[in-house]
Amino acid sequence: MKISVIMPVYNGERYLREAMESILNQTYKDFEFIIINDASKDSTEEIIKSYNDDRIVYLKNEQNLGVAGTLNRGLDVAKGEYIARMDADDISFSYRFQMQVDFLDNNKNVGVCGGNLRIFGEGIEERDFFYSEKDKAIRVDMLFNSAFAHPAIMMRRDIVEKYNIRYDIAFEKAEDYKMWHDILLVSDGYNIQEYLLKYRYHSSQVTKTCIEEKTSAVTKMREVMYKTLNLENDDYLELFAQICDGKREFSEEEYSSFLELVKLSKKSGYSKKELMNNWSSINRSIHRKSKIKNYKMLTMRERLIALRGALKK
Repeated sequence: MKISVIMPVYNGERYLREAMESILNQTYKDFEFIIINDASKDSTEEIIKSYNDDRIVYLKNEQNLGVAGTLNRGLDVAKGEYIARMDADDISFSYRFQMQVDFLDNNKNVGVCGGNLRIFGEGIEERDFFYSEKDKAIRVDMLFNSAFAHPAIMMRRDIVEKYNIRYDIAFEKAEDYKMWHDILLVSDGYNIQEYLLKYRYHSSQVTKTCIEEKTSAVTKMREVMYKTLNLENDDYLELFAQICDGKREFSEEEYSSFLELVKLSKKSGYSKKELMNNWSSINRSIHRKSKIKNYKMLTMRERLIALRGALKK
C-alpha cells in the first residue's frame, strides 16, 4: 500500500462529507483512509458509516484524546509507505496525492512534503497562501513558525518508525510544529509550489481555550527553535520570541546586537543567505506597520497575523 491517510474528527458533521469526498475522489487511488472519531457527540459516526468504500478504516476513541493523541493512534495503525494528513473541514484538490507521491518517489532525501493553500470560508474572499519551497528556506522559516501546512503534508512512514517520531502531546495545539522540527533533524523538507488543499477558515476553529493552549505550546517551541541558533546563552530569548510573534517592542540597538550574534554563530547549520534574507525582512519592517500585500517581506508568523486580521474584516 502506498499511502495511509490519517484524518481525526471531532464533532465534524458540518463539513465532513466534503472533506471525505475530496480524499475518496483523488486521482491517485492506492491508499487507506484512516478516519478516527475522537469521541464526537454529533452525527460524525453516522456520516462516516454511510460510505461504502473498502479503503476507509474507521476507528473510534472511547474518550477524547485531542489531536496529538488521536494522530498518534493513526500512526500506530498506518500501513502505507507514505503518511498523508487531512483535516475534517478542509478540501484536498483531486491531484494532490499524485503530485506528492511523484515527488517523494523521486526525492528520497525528503522526509516531509507539503504545498500551498487556498484559504476560503463563509463571508471571506478566497486568498492564496504560499510556503517556502526548498529545504534551506524551510529551515529558516521554522525558526519563526511552522513551515508546512499540516493538513496538506505527506511524510515517509519509515522515517517516523525508524526514529520513533510521534506527535508530542506536551506541544498540543502546536504538535505539528514540533513534529516537523523532529523530522527535519533526520531528513529534508520540501513544499510543492502548487495549491494542494483548500483550507477552510471558520469561527468554530478559534476559542479562548484553544488560543491559550496554542500560546503555551508555541512559547515552548520558541525555546526549542532558539536553541537551534546555538548561541551561548538565553539573553536574547525574549527578543527572539517578540520577533517570532510579530511584535516590535525592542530597540534597533538590541536587534542589531542579536543579529550580530546570529551572524557569528557558525554552529547553527542554517543557510547564511536564507537566514540573512529573513532577518533583513524583519529589519525593514521594524518601524512600519506591515500590510498583507507586503507578505513577502514578513516572517511566517507575521504573514499569519496579517492574514487573520484581513479575514476578520
